[in-house]
Amino acid sequence: LRSFCEVVREAQAEKGRWMLSVSRSSIVDTVCSEFSRADKKTLLKKPNVKFRGEPGIDAGGLTKEMFNIFFKTLTSGDCDLFECAEDAEHPTYLPTKEPLPPSGEEGNGADAGDDFGFGGDGLLDAYEAIGRVIGKAILEEIPVPARFHPCLFRVLLRGSDFQPNLHELEAFSPTEARSCRQMLAMEDVDMLCLEFEEEDGGHDVTNENVKEYARLRAKHELLGRRRARLEAMRRGFGDYPTLSHLRLFTVFELTSVVCGNQVVTAQELIAKLNIRGFYNSETPAHLREIVRAMTNDERQRFVSFITASTVLPPGDKQITITHVSWGPERLPLAHTCFDRLDLPEYDDKDVLKGKIMWCLDNLEMAGFGEA
Repeated sequence: LRSFCEVVREAQAEKGRWMLSVSRSSIVDTVCSEFSRADKKTLLKKPNVKFRGEPGIDAGGLTKEMFNIFFKTLTSGDCDLFECAEDAEHPTYLPTKEPLPPSGEEGNGADAGDDFGFGGDGLLDAYEAIGRVIGKAILEEIPVPARFHPCLFRVLLRGSDFQPNLHELEAFSPTEARSCRQMLAMEDVDMLCLEFEEEDGGHDVTNENVKEYARLRAKHELLGRRRARLEAMRRGFGDYPTLSHLRLFTVFELTSVVCGNQVVTAQELIAKLNIRGFYNSETPAHLREIVRAMTNDERQRFVSFITASTVLPPGDKQITITHVSWGPERLPLAHTCFDRLDLPEYDDKDVLKGKIMWCLDNLEMAGFGEA
């Protein structure tokens, strides 16, 4: 994929430069305006960024700075276009799911200025522009410093007609995922007196249909009223014909490219592991040996499985591996909002390796059957 993007960039150099004028004080609005106005031929040109009121010639640094500030602002809490769950220790972001305001009504989803409307259709235009920005960041091989939720990448690749899994639900809202797990573990769910949403039939939740109810709760939380905004982002992302090749890649691979496919060495990963609760056990030593033997791709998948990101936690933040008392027949359980992995005692190293590798090979299949 990186080789493909390099070929595209070389072709861009022959098409001239795309002059973008943006403002630091209204970065979301001005970047969205520039990307919304550009035709598809312009999108493929090499960007040349000018920050309004500032001297400077863009030799690549100003372009990187524009992308960096833009994505950080989107997920800073000061912009209403994206949201995270309040209970998430390490939040991931999705488009907000509030109803669309009427066309022409000004929202506060982005900075004012540039006559870029954020009401009704204008709001969807903003999300379409954001999809274009993500696509351009991929082509320019500029890492996106925003912790977007994996479902966003699934939509960009294949559309919104899919069933989110429990692992993805927990990456966004640990409270909602915990509620689903507790409900699925109950012997008699009838005592909760739950009902399906009216749009899903409105009938009672029983032991026979509780898994379907949990699946629909995940779908409503992660897609639901976000669907129109996610699909708008996909339309913008699809304005780069060259990116149609990305459908051949997995969500993990796209996430790796968007977030920056950094090398995760065994030494760096092991240094980040905070293994606790194991006494007179060989499991911690076995785990470190398995990590040392992993390829870089497998180590990235391991990090993604636990944190929903392909890069290591920054600074002094760690990945916690916690001993749990359930039997060795169970799979490890990741809590992505807390960068934590619940790991049973596996006396045999090959069994531990088999359980971990199964999880890494099935990142998009962590479903409700494992709850």
